[in-house]
Amino acid sequence: MGSQHPATDFPLEGLKIRESLSADCYDLADRLRPADKRECTAHGMDPLDALLQGLSLAQECWTVYLHNVPVIMFGCGDAPANLEVGDYNPGVIWMLGAEEVTCLRKRFLRESRKWVDYFQTQYDCLTNFIDIRNAVHHRWLVWMGFTILQPAVEYGSHAFYRFVRFSPCASSLPPHS
Repeated sequence: MGSQHPATDFPLEGLKIRESLSADCYDLADRLRPADKRECTAHGMDPLDALLQGLSLAQECWTVYLHNVPVIMFGCGDAPANLEVGDYNPGVIWMLGAEEVTCLRKRFLRESRKWVDYFQTQYDCLTNFIDIRNAVHHRWLVWMGFTILQPAVEYGSHAFYRFVRFSPCASSLPPHS
């Protein structure tokens, strides 16, 4: 793995983070934010299936707890072979959260940048798809340094934008086989 993950730098009253367990998926699925539920449905999955799939496919998956209740799950893992990103080594990054995320706005923004930087040490680029209707997430992704690619692509029942963030040194990396 790349640099040490930022989980050890997460002190805040009532807030903790640890590696995800399948039980976290069951605890969080019914409490996802409406925008996150809508995105899962647009991908053709219910929230529980989306969380379980994210957990199973991620090389690393983490859960944020607020007062011992899971409020965010996120992870990153190797991209499937059919996800083209030129000659770069892509990682698929994802996150789903409950409404309580809004209570953690400043902390969430600060910590999420650390985690994306951490995952970026492991891949030439980070990528995934986002529902075109989710303007709040679009702004957050751009703030995090991602580029939202257009035109939109049809996936499941709705259109999605692909987003990507290249490592600062990706342009100087040799092509991967």
